[in-house]
Amino acid sequence: MCNASGHRVTLTPNPALNADVPHAGLRRGSGPPVSLFRQVAEMTIADFGARFAKAMPLAACILTLSACAGMGHPKEGTLNSQDETQMLAVLQASADAWNRGDLKGHLGIYDPSVTVMTKTGPRPTIAAIEKSFGQAYFVNGKPKQNLRMENVTIRGLSDQSALMTGRFVLSGGTEAEQSGWFTLIWVRTAAGWRAVHDHTS
Repeated sequence: MCNASGHRVTLTPNPALNADVPHAGLRRGSGPPVSLFRQVAEMTIADFGARFAKAMPLAACILTLSACAGMGHPKEGTLNSQDETQMLAVLQASADAWNRGDLKGHLGIYDPSVTVMTKTGPRPTIAAIEKSFGQAYFVNGKPKQNLRMENVTIRGLSDQSALMTGRFVLSGGTEAEQSGWFTLIWVRTAAGWRAVHDHTS
């Protein structure tokens, strides 16, 4: 077989090498066999050191970029069980307030900076939420249906924030049962854990 330069290349076993290594010998024309393993074995310490030194800047750059990328993402799982217990307690207190007709108590779950996602976009302020809920779900100061929460899960975003998802159920009264899913973004405040965003569908 000939290569591009016209030299004849013949693959032959090399008895000087370990017989367990397949195709270790490569004979080019009538010259001595060439072996990758032999080249590595004959490499001097100086040669190896020079090649290693050339690779070091690239390796250092890759490690630095990886570290910087990791710094930009908050760690999950930084909440403790007490934080989760407090959020669940606030959520339950909110549902209990709804069921006894205390709409303002129900809205105590929210931070004053809260926004609620609607079909027309985010709705800010607790006052606007109170007006909307009062018109849609209450009659003469009483809820049309009872409220309960199910399938609630909490994922820590940082030690100061968390994402909660779950299912709400409105049942009883004269209307058919209604249910949907919600997402709450919580932050740690001076008053405790409060929701700053509510997306319910």
